[in-house]
Amino acid sequence: MLQSIFALKRNSYHRGLRAELLAWIWSLVQLRRTVGCRVRLGKFEADRIERHVSGSLCLVEVRSRQTCEMALASVGRVKQRRLAAMGRLLAKVTGEPVTIVVEGIGGGKIVRQVLGVVQPDWAAHN
Repeated sequence: MLQSIFALKRNSYHRGLRAELLAWIWSLVQLRRTVGCRVRLGKFEADRIERHVSGSLCLVEVRSRQTCEMALASVGRVKQRRLAAMGRLLAKVTGEPVTIVVEGIGGGKIVRQVLGVVQPDWAAHN
């Protein structure tokens, strides 16, 4: 399986797995703890949920393109709405704020961009 992920000729599925694996390793180096990978939230799937050293909870979307700028730009309005919906659901379940992050991989580097923070709906917890 690992040979097919790192093979030179690979399909988009393998490129996505490779990008998620590289982003996960990078997050470990940055001292972030992975809570879950490919987690189902409602009808969507999150690439990764992690907890930062500071204690904050993050919902991470991984994108891979030729350059990091192209990877970050590939998250359009529809995907942003899906990420926001997943963030709201995660905040509701955990009762804590969720930071929504996109990790762009391209050109041999990884760039992390925060899209926003979703606050839990405290009225739903009463």
